[in-house]
Amino acid sequence: MPPTAEAQLQVIRKTAKHKDDPAFQHPTKPIGKFYTREEAERIQREKGFVMVEDAGRGYRRVVPSPRPVKIIEIEVAGRDRHHHRRRRYPGDRGSGRHPLRGSCCN
Repeated sequence: MPPTAEAQLQVIRKTAKHKDDPAFQHPTKPIGKFYTREEAERIQREKGFVMVEDAGRGYRRVVPSPRPVKIIEIEVAGRDRHHHRRRRYPGDRGSGRHPLRGSCCN
């Protein structure tokens, strides 16, 4: 599908997590490509990654997905309809600035 004239942005959040979040002990978020059982066992042995079967499609690495406790920074990457490039916004909730609305876009 070809791009449109509307905004096409990627929002990147940097967040703080609580160090005692149980998710760090029980990773569940699959990432990366699929591996055969043999490949997954070798990677798990050699690198210490946690590998699980993913819906019968193969094996994938899983990583922790703890809940964020605070947004530290929000970054918008890409170009919006006004051809702005990258913009950074403070993550404080009381900053009064919205990550997708600049002063010329309201």
